[in-house]
Amino acid sequence: MKYRKLIFILILLLLLVGCLDKNQQNKEVKVMDKAPDKLSSFTGEINKILDNVGKIERIELDIDLDSEMGDESLEEAQKESIGEGEQSSAEEGQGGGKNQGGGQEGGGGNSQGTHEHGSSTEDKNKEKKVKERWKEIDKSLENGYISWSDYESEALKKGISKDRVTELKKSINLLAKAIEDRKIIDVYDYGSQVLLNLKPFYDLYKDEYRGEVCEIKFRIYQYYIHALNNNKEEALEQVNSIDENLNRIRLLLSDDKKKLEELDKISSFLENLGLSLDENSKRVFMLEKDTTIKKLDHLE
Repeated sequence: MKYRKLIFILILLLLLVGCLDKNQQNKEVKVMDKAPDKLSSFTGEINKILDNVGKIERIELDIDLDSEMGDESLEEAQKESIGEGEQSSAEEGQGGGKNQGGGQEGGGGNSQGTHEHGSSTEDKNKEKKVKERWKEIDKSLENGYISWSDYESEALKKGISKDRVTELKKSINLLAKAIEDRKIIDVYDYGSQVLLNLKPFYDLYKDEYRGEVCEIKFRIYQYYIHALNNNKEEALEQVNSIDENLNRIRLLLSDDKKKLEELDKISSFLENLGLSLDENSKRVFMLEKDTTIKKLDHLE
């Protein structure tokens, strides 16, 4: 009996060890094949460039200008305007004591001068903030070049073709030229082309879906460019094929409920994207672009 019990215990132990080994093997199999941080870092810098270009547009169109200018700049501008207004009122009062008619005429001139000064101060603050954004874009471009140089050899080892590398480099250089020339639409155009050309690099990693996200972003930016130019057919063409990208992402995110919910929101939003083309409103197009890009950022 004792021997039987010992044999039974040994069999149980062997079964337990076998189960543990299988679990360990399963864990090893589930290691995800994802893109390295170097590639993610480069993509992040391109996204920053495109994001900052959008902020420059908002500043120039006086959309959310207060938040773009910053509280300190606004307070200084307000103080200067108030101080100038008080000085103008005092001068007007002195002029009125000497000549009532002349005082009335002078008052109108001072009021106009105060308004012009306020506008001038606001324009200067706006110009300052635009310059700061371009400086951030310059920095992101520089960081992007560094990140790419760190990753390029790794991509070649992974099996990417030299033609793909050349194609990407050309789009990066075109983006750099657009930034140098401070041309917003060209930055959108070539920056989004960089994102599109990144897709084959992400596709090197079987568990990566961010290449699909890059292609969707490309199509959203191109939709925006065509919408601004009133090219309705070309704009719609860009968004009509996005469903294929969404379906491929859905397959790779089958176990991530939170991101699948975000994906459903994106899909629903994109269904009505083309309805605004008849409005021909830059502000509407901009809001659509920014909303979609932010939702896509939640997937990354």
